[in-house]
Amino acid sequence: AGARYLWSDIPSQGSQTLDFEAVYELAADADFWLNPGQWNNLNDGLAVDERLSEFRAFQEGKRDSRERGARVRISRGT
Repeated sequence: AGARYLWSDIPSQGSQTLDFEAVYELAADADFWLNPGQWNNLNDGLAVDERLSEFRAFQEGKRDSRERGARVRISRGT
C-alpha cells in the first residue's frame, strides 16, 4: 500500500521489455523489487545479470515475487 509503480505512464497492458539503462535510471533507488523474474534467490538474479547488484533493493534483499504478471522485464541487451 502506498507504493508507486514506476512505469505507470506506459499505456499498454502487456509486458514491456526495457534495456538495463532505462530500468536503472528509474529504479536504482527503488524501495523494493516486485516480480524480479524467475529467480528464487539473489544468486539466481546475479546469474541472470551481475549488474542487478547495483540496485538498492537488490543490495538490501527487498524483493517480492508473490505476485504474478509483471509488466516490465529487464533486457540484458548486447
